[in-house]
Amino acid sequence: MDRGEQIALELSATVEARGNEYGEAERNFKRIASLWTAYMHNGGRQIVITPEDIAPMMILMKIARLQNPSGQDDFDTLLDIAGYAVCHARVTGG
Repeated sequence: MDRGEQIALELSATVEARGNEYGEAERNFKRIASLWTAYMHNGGRQIVITPEDIAPMMILMKIARLQNPSGQDDFDTLLDIAGYAVCHARVTGG
């Protein structure tokens, strides 16, 4: 089995487990967006982060980690990226 197949097999269980740990993506992303917006405003930046922004921003963070030449196994990072894509679809209705 290749890594893509392994990610596909683990994806559903991982997304479900994270939902059990942190709550529904929609509610959790609203909470994150509110905190990130407050952080920006407290720093004098009038930037509003929306729940729809969270997954793409987290995917970008994970991509930055993939660019680290540490030689570490990137399976978990790729699984997280796929999971954030699923969450994004749920939050945006896509």
